[in-house]
Amino acid sequence: MPSWPKPRDSAPLARITAWTLVLTYASAVPAQSVFHSDFETDHATWAWYTHTIDGGGIRIGELATQESRVGASSARFIMDRSQGGLFHRAMFRKTDGFLTGSDERWIGFSTFFPRTGPDAWKVDPLPELIFQLHNDPDASPILGLYCEAGKLGVEYRWSAIDPASNADVSTVDLPVGPQEPGRWVDWVFHVKLAPSDAGGILEVWKTDSLGTSRKLVDLHGIRLGYPNGQLPAIDIGLYKWPWKTATYNGVDSDVDRRVVYFDEFRLAGAEGSRLAVSPPSLIGMLLPSRRNAAFPIGLATRDAAGRARAAIPFVPTFPSP
Repeated sequence: MPSWPKPRDSAPLARITAWTLVLTYASAVPAQSVFHSDFETDHATWAWYTHTIDGGGIRIGELATQESRVGASSARFIMDRSQGGLFHRAMFRKTDGFLTGSDERWIGFSTFFPRTGPDAWKVDPLPELIFQLHNDPDASPILGLYCEAGKLGVEYRWSAIDPASNADVSTVDLPVGPQEPGRWVDWVFHVKLAPSDAGGILEVWKTDSLGTSRKLVDLHGIRLGYPNGQLPAIDIGLYKWPWKTATYNGVDSDVDRRVVYFDEFRLAGAEGSRLAVSPPSLIGMLLPSRRNAAFPIGLATRDAAGRARAAIPFVPTFPSP
């Protein structure tokens, strides 16, 4: 029988393979202008400011450590009607000035709907919005990600009339599946505006906590946006306009409190790509944290004793729009 060599320690080979994957991943990402907010410190939110909240008197956004997609913290948004008044909006806004002149966007972020505890997301017949592109105060957003009755939907609009109004805006609703409370979900949106001709693009990818990725929307040659020449602002958080009134189209809301988490927001222009704005993959998470070396990279949301980590209050540094 042939004499086979003794098995060698596989650890060095494993380390080499891991770093090969990391370097391959890093080299695949071209040099691009990408805005990144990981919500690890107050400083990481320098480009964000709070949207107007009707009613006031309640903290609408904070850096929280109860849940995180990567790192130690994320952004948590809170609406609570039981506090008095009609608190129907809790959002951060990003005005992407460094993309001036571009009508194309690559946007990536992660969302988490709580499944248990006082913040558990309960099914409600009335809708809310958690992400939007908006550039005309007299019309509905040109793009939004909506929740309604336990399901998610993407909605986009266009109009050739300036200024736009909801009376002359065309709307398309696209169902994208059920909500998944208790799990982080990654999103990537590729948007090219074209309000006056069929040159627009809308692509949407969703990746669940198990790593299963699906392309949910793949539209090319569409009309999208409003022709006012204004760059769209990007809002993330919670906007439940039916709470503006006691009932909405004769229907009352079944919930008084809403909480959602966001993490790993990225934004790029036309030179971007899905890879450039996607939240870190398993390979990407092998790289060391560049934001806060005191916290290890990971998905842990509780300390060693199983206690939820305390929230870090978010203090906006920009005025409301």
